[in-house]
Amino acid sequence: MMALAAADQDTRPVRSSAELAEALDINPVLVRRLTAPLIRAGLLTSTHGRNGGLHLATPPDRITLRDIYLAAVGDKPLWDNRRTECQSYLNTGHGREFLTQVHDQAEEAILQVLASHTLASCHQHILGTTTAPRPGVWI
Repeated sequence: MMALAAADQDTRPVRSSAELAEALDINPVLVRRLTAPLIRAGLLTSTHGRNGGLHLATPPDRITLRDIYLAAVGDKPLWDNRRTECQSYLNTGHGREFLTQVHDQAEEAILQVLASHTLASCHQHILGTTTAPRPGVWI
């Protein structure tokens, strides 16, 4: 997504999976697998043909890291809290309710942080063209 955000500022915002794969030093098939959920989520557009490739479907200042994360992982939890599998005393009765609540609060906090950063702002931070993130906020 960062490579496509950079390409968005070029005169040629479309990049082929082969170009992205070369830049990332990975296989083009892996690029296509990784970008498929981003295309389904409407964050990327794929065009076919000689001048085809991938490009951002939305300006980078309107795509948040939360959008990217949710498109990439779907409804999978950030970590497996083993709500039903753990047999310890912490996962029974009030312990299970408490751990579920902590898990849900932590996940919501992370999603809020991801939502506070756009692809454009990340690109600017990485290039050093803007001020540093607020203290305590790490990307």
